[in-house]
Amino acid sequence: MAAVMCRSRQCHPKSKAGEILNDLTETELKRILAQYPGLEYSFEGQDADMADSMSSLKISFVLAVLAIYALLAIPFQSYLMPLIVITTILLVLSAPFSGIY
Repeated sequence: MAAVMCRSRQCHPKSKAGEILNDLTETELKRILAQYPGLEYSFEGQDADMADSMSSLKISFVLAVLAIYALLAIPFQSYLMPLIVITTILLVLSAPFSGIY
């Protein structure tokens, strides 16, 4: 849970890790890399774990959609009907989320 500092009427988080990381990458790391050619850097820890999780999540999502398509193609005995069903479900689910956000 992020810590929040409140001053006057506005509340701001104490740490904006994403903004700090982007600023560091765009300014300081470019300067250091220009000064020391051949230097390499990487971000480890929670960011690296999250990147690994997201890449495996993308692969799993694609495999799950293909499995659902194959399972729907068997009872429908058609290649087009599962596409129609999957597209319809995605469109129906996108409406509430677009209303919320």
